[in-house]
Amino acid sequence: MASKNNKIELKTYIIFISTLLLFLFQSLFQVIPITIFNLDTKNLSMLNKTYLLVFSSICTLLIITVIYRKTIINDIKQFKNTNKNELFKNILFCLKYWALNLLIMYVFVYIISLFGINDSINNSNIKEYIKANPLLMGINVVLFSALIEEIIFRLSFKTVFKDKISFILVSGIVFGGLHVLSINNLIYLIYLIPYCCSGIILGYIYYETNNICYSYLVHSVHNLVLLIPEIIALMEVI
Repeated sequence: MASKNNKIELKTYIIFISTLLLFLFQSLFQVIPITIFNLDTKNLSMLNKTYLLVFSSICTLLIITVIYRKTIINDIKQFKNTNKNELFKNILFCLKYWALNLLIMYVFVYIISLFGINDSINNSNIKEYIKANPLLMGINVVLFSALIEEIIFRLSFKTVFKDKISFILVSGIVFGGLHVLSINNLIYLIYLIPYCCSGIILGYIYYETNNICYSYLVHSVHNLVLLIPEIIALMEVI
């Protein structure tokens, strides 16, 4: 019995590490269309870079969805069968913590803007992709990326970190850390604060609801709210 439990635990850890590595190296999927269409990587247009980014997101999403399909299907069924009172209660709970997350982010951005610190590298990169293809990037950021991150940083992490505090803190800090991974200026490390706060709040929502649908909806709506002003600003320029 103990041997069987050890095998299950080992399998869980292997899957967890594999999905985390998949997230970190998902850009490698771009090699497929680059090879098929013989693209010159040194002279790629921003539009083609956007297509490649979305392609890698779709590949990653398909794989992790298959890996965690049982939990995802079960959560969707549970979400659909939730009675109206419970659903309303859960949505209010999510809205409350999403509003807190948004407040923390805007207060933080305002404070650091007083010191002349601009957007994080992550936000700046996303803006460039949005300019290339607003619709496609909107779909990617709001639907694909949000779901990928929820499956990996919430669902996957919870299979390994069973304790409430350790799960929320570790998943939140790793989530925040990976969002500033590509920084080339140490001053941008300050963005760890809002990203980690977002990760911690989403982790708390997932732990309390025990359903990926709620944290995904919050994450998706959050990305949409941040995306809309960028698209409006782009339309004004055009």
